Order: sequence, then C-alpha cells, then structure tokens
Amino acid sequence: MGFNEEIAKHYDDIFPVQAPQMNFLKKTLGRDGESVLEVACATGGYAAALAQLGFDVTAMDGKSSMVEACKKRVEKDNIQMDVVQKSMVQVKELEKDFDLVYCIDNSMVHLDSMEDMEKFLTGCFKVLRPDGRLVIQIANYDRILNEHITSLPTIMINSVEELSYRRLYAYQKDSDKILYTRKLTVDGQTLEDHATIFPLTSKRMSELMEKTGFQEVEIFGDFMKKPYDERTSHQMVVRGRAKK
Repeated sequence: MGFNEEIAKHYDDIFPVQAPQMNFLKKTLGRDGESVLEVACATGGYAAALAQLGFDVTAMDGKSSMVEACKKRVEKDNIQMDVVQKSMVQVKELEKDFDLVYCIDNSMVHLDSMEDMEKFLTGCFKVLRPDGRLVIQIANYDRILNEHITSLPTIMINSVEELSYRRLYAYQKDSDKILYTRKLTVDGQTLEDHATIFPLTSKRMSELMEKTGFQEVEIFGDFMKKPYDERTSHQMVVRGRAKK
C-alpha cells in the first residue's frame, strides 16, 4: 500500500473536524448561504459535517485515494453530498455555482507556481455566486521562512494503534520552493512522501486575492479570528468576497 492510500485510512484521526473551523465556515455562510464547495477535501470530514447541517455540498480532491475515502464516508453515513475528482486548478470546470468555496489544511501551497495559484483563485471566483465568499487556510509562511523552520510538530496518536505523523521542510538553493517530506509511521512501519511546496507569504496572498478580483479581503491568525501576526501566528486564514 502506498503513502496516499495509507494516510487516507488514518486521515480522520490525524486531522479530525475541529469546532473553530466549523464555526468559522458556518458564520461565513450566514443565514442565506446554502451551496458549498470544499476544494482538496481529503476524506471529506468538514464537507460531510456541513452536508449533515442541510447545506448543498460538493467536495472535490485530486487524489483518487482521498476521493474513494470520501465516497465511502458518504455511503456509510448516508450523506447527501456530491464528490468529484478534480485538481485545484480544475475548479473552474465545475458546472455549478456556490455561496462559499473553501480550501483549508494547507492545501493551496501544493500548487506548483504563482501562475497555478492565480488560476486556482480565478477558478474559485468564477464558480462563486455574486457576493460569495472564499476561505483559504495555510501555514504562516512568513514565520516559517523568517525563522527557517525545518519541521512542524509531530502528531502522535495511540488510541487504536501507535501512529505518528511528521512533516519536514528542506530549503533549496536558488529556488522559491521548499522540499516537503511527510513520514507516516503505523505500528513501527514508516512510509514517506516527498513533494515540493510553494511557501505563500501574506504579501503574496494579498496580491493574488486582489489580482483575481476578490474584495473585502481579511487575514486572520486562526479560525477564531485572532489578528494575523507574521512573527507569531501559526496559521494564515484568508477570507474574501466575490463582488460581481
């Protein structure tokens, strides 16, 4: 079994649905919001939770292992929710519009370039209804780059079987990208995955949001709306409105 298939089995234990994220998304939707798209949904925990509250939800992910896990959740829990396999830059291909599009869990930085990030945000703008909202959450790369951070805190889970999840950064000379290594250990067996990520700073994010047409852009330090601080925040939560 490969890394993607193995992590899909344990994703809900590693990244469980959290109340602050759910509250933020629900408040962003407001009373009139009804149609929701989650991009890079993984196993669909948040999408399913919103669907169970009565929202019309579409969940999409580019990895077949995650899409399969999400579909199994939908079938098991009898959830009314659309699940599609598409990459982030393919969001523009959806033949539907939404009151809220969100992409969380640091997914956006896995796009290859600023050009792909612009394509992604342009696609989000396209599928949003007038006055629809976009929510993006990534790590605080202002802090990571300034402090030359080489790892994120290890996640340890011992409830069912011994599991650890490590995330490592290696900086490359003459490149804006970071080599990102994930190590998943389950019962003493370790699988690794290597990728490059594009560290998106708050300045670059603000420029991209403006360039792709979003207005009323807000940047928070977490889902509790703590003010964003380049030096101390661990997250960057961005919200913008599609004025059309």
